[in-house]
Amino acid sequence: MKQNKKKKRSVKIRWSLFCAILVPTVLILVILWVLNTVLLGVFYSGIKTSELKRTTENVINNIEGDDINDRILILSNEGDINIRVIETSEFGTLYSTGEVFNSVTYGWQEFSMFNLYDEVTACGGELVRYYTEKPELPVSSEFFAENKTDGGFIDIPVDFPDNLPRNNEEMRHFRERFRPTADPGFFGHIGKHNDLLYAKIATLSDGVEVMVVADTRISPLDSTVKVLQHQLIFCSVITVLVSLVVSFVIAKHISSPIEKINKSAKVLASGDFDVRFEGQGYQEIEQLSDTLNYASSELGKVEGLRRELMANVSHDMRTPLTMIVGYSEVMRDIPGENNPENVQVIIDEAKRLTEFVNSVLDLSKLQSGMEALEMTRTDITEILEKCVERYTKLLPEESCELELECKGRAYVNCDVTKITQVLHNLVDNAVNYARDPKKVTIRQLFTGRNVRIEISDNGEGIDHDELPYIWDRYYKTDKSHKRNYVGSGIGLSIVKEILKKHSARFGVESHKDEGSTFWFELPLAE
Repeated sequence: MKQNKKKKRSVKIRWSLFCAILVPTVLILVILWVLNTVLLGVFYSGIKTSELKRTTENVINNIEGDDINDRILILSNEGDINIRVIETSEFGTLYSTGEVFNSVTYGWQEFSMFNLYDEVTACGGELVRYYTEKPELPVSSEFFAENKTDGGFIDIPVDFPDNLPRNNEEMRHFRERFRPTADPGFFGHIGKHNDLLYAKIATLSDGVEVMVVADTRISPLDSTVKVLQHQLIFCSVITVLVSLVVSFVIAKHISSPIEKINKSAKVLASGDFDVRFEGQGYQEIEQLSDTLNYASSELGKVEGLRRELMANVSHDMRTPLTMIVGYSEVMRDIPGENNPENVQVIIDEAKRLTEFVNSVLDLSKLQSGMEALEMTRTDITEILEKCVERYTKLLPEESCELELECKGRAYVNCDVTKITQVLHNLVDNAVNYARDPKKVTIRQLFTGRNVRIEISDNGEGIDHDELPYIWDRYYKTDKSHKRNYVGSGIGLSIVKEILKKHSARFGVESHKDEGSTFWFELPLAE
């Protein structure tokens, strides 16, 4: 049930890739819509505010320079900005660009600048204001109604001063009497404003305090937003259509070879190791295809070796068992055949079978890591001498010539039992495959900080193509199951595992009709 549910939730790679390509495209379009419609005004105001701040800082940093007038005019023309520098003790204008456009500060007098100064001071010396409303008259409606003449102009009351106050205290007192309801200017104009103003207070090197005011007109964005919306609708439709087509094509192009590989993998799982994987279009898919082809080839080889293993094992076990059973029946059924010669045959075959079983167990222990090495400082020259002495006693002198070549003594750190087993297996192999007159040579050589042991025979040699496989279990260059003189048939596999556990270098050199030389190297002990 769990497996069925998992399969139902799975999605084909084609549609996963399709969505993976299409969804980011749609998401980008949504972000563009938000940025170009909803947040356009925010970005525009932010950019304008940054321009005003940079301009104001530029004026403050260069206000005491000789070219301040020219600099202010250049800054004003470049950014379409109205700039004023106000001296805050009497609220007189030190520098000004004039009225470059009908801005929010158009016509502002000392009184209006004083009001702005109070607000900037209350905000910590820096103020940003955005004007979007239609300003009212600068003074109260009662003041305007009482003093309006027939011509529509304001009639200044008798008690209205001829000159505006010239200090902060008098200015505040005057403002309390003639308080405006809005403050775009003392006698400011009437109209809808859409302006951005930035003001900052600074102190010059001579202690004079000034207020720099910069303002600019904010263009209406309604028509711009509508244009962008129409453009975005058109672009979005085209982009989505193109994305649909491209996503489908790419998804199909990527998924098709993967689906083919999947089908071939099912054939491989059924046991057909001749199947070929074809993946094209992308480097990763081609690499996967090559890897699976290699795996298929190796599995085929393993299957072949498995069949050969079964044949070899069956042969190696059947022969001694057949002889044991045969001689036993002869001794039982025929009088007089119960003699020492027949008993010795049974004993020899039983020993051969025992040796075979022990070899298989040894190899299994080595490969599973169950058997640990017992490393000791050992005279390997002595092991070679004992090996030669053992085989000299076992083999008749006329059957095989065994020779040892060594100069000096060599000491290594090794497991004496395992290295002795390596030597015996290699000598067994050399004796089995040597040609008459048989000759096996054991050499001890010094190669830098290592000692190299070589076992050479005068056999037929091994083909170059077969050299990588001779260490495999039951691999035979001679496919005929001829009966060996000694050995279990898996000696080289045991040699390989033991030398790998010693981290030793090993190998074989062979030439056809010239014999073979098996070798291994161990580091010299200090």
